[in-house]
Amino acid sequence: MRWTTPSMAGFTYSLGHSLYIPLTSRCQSLTLPQTRGPGFRLPPSVVAALCRVRDVEAGTVRWDPWCRWLDMQDAPQRLPDPLERVSSLPDDRRPTAAELLEEITQSNIKQYAQIVLAGEGEPTLRMSVLQQVAKTLSQTHAPKIRVVTNGLSTGCDAQQLVDCGVTSLSVALLSSDQSQYEEWMQPLESNGHERVLSFVRCAVQVGLDVEITAVERDTLHRDRLQTLVTDLGVQRPVRWRPYFP
Repeated sequence: MRWTTPSMAGFTYSLGHSLYIPLTSRCQSLTLPQTRGPGFRLPPSVVAALCRVRDVEAGTVRWDPWCRWLDMQDAPQRLPDPLERVSSLPDDRRPTAAELLEEITQSNIKQYAQIVLAGEGEPTLRMSVLQQVAKTLSQTHAPKIRVVTNGLSTGCDAQQLVDCGVTSLSVALLSSDQSQYEEWMQPLESNGHERVLSFVRCAVQVGLDVEITAVERDTLHRDRLQTLVTDLGVQRPVRWRPYFP
């Protein structure tokens, strides 16, 4: 039984009623899949799509044989070891907005409840591409557009997201405690915890539908995190995801 439907070019993938568009494999912290634990697995076609993004970013075909094998598998798989963390990315990287939009047009996007800009890496590191893709899709009567982010990018402004057609955010906030957050997220830049809090406040103020996601850990104070999230103005309860040791 297949978990997902791989696209023709192999960058995008569907999960449930959502079409996912990964923009990069790079991140300025641990990637969100990493935060789920060493035992975390993904559907094989998702892993294949994310590895194709790795290849096109690097200009290689390193993962191509494995991706072809993955496309024939059913059992969930681990992502390869993550790439080195980066604080920024050049604008001329692939996949380009044009490449992604061309692939998306080959899908019947009206069948999806939402478009999700998310993947292995942090989508806001490619803010220009994110804006181009979201704006184009929003102008063609696409479904609602959601961004999954760690909230750490200095080049991402919440109002910019609204202006390009993004309607909702999923923001990873792993703990209410700064030290615990730094340990579990390992952001490159200092003051990462406060940066995420500030980003969430701004996102709420500009009218984005914000959801906070966190990973269940034994030493995490869930009530404290929920209280913090409520104080930030987020209406939705924290969405808890399991940890896989």
